[in-house]
Amino acid sequence: MWKKVIAFALLVTMLAVFSTSAMAAWHHDSHGWWWTESNGSYAAGMWRKINGVWYAFGYDGYMLVGAYYIDGNLYNFDASGAMSTGWRFIDGDWYYFTSSGAAAMNRWVGNYYLGADGAMLTNTITPDGYLVGADGKWIPLQ
Repeated sequence: MWKKVIAFALLVTMLAVFSTSAMAAWHHDSHGWWWTESNGSYAAGMWRKINGVWYAFGYDGYMLVGAYYIDGNLYNFDASGAMSTGWRFIDGDWYYFTSSGAAAMNRWVGNYYLGADGAMLTNTITPDGYLVGADGKWIPLQ
């Protein structure tokens, strides 16, 4: 008898855990996408890693899409809302987003220099005195 009671209690506990976690979900309306936590609250003004992908949510609770400054760093979120990493071509300029998602600024990434706004410099002299060509690549002096 006790085995049946314990088995039933275990089953009820498992159902409660799985049904609670199943409540966390994406929702969509004409304004955009938002995430509802398993407790019914919204991910508003915060970051969430969902199924291995980082997303950011505005204070209104909607998922961010596009380029945003967050805590002084430039981030980009693609059309699915996923945080960008690596090289991205945005509004006519190349940017490099580090593994943290923040754009590289005022530094070299390989043979390419990213300026103060994060955009790759082209056809110019970098702040540290090196020449970069039309493709942004460093041109070594002969």
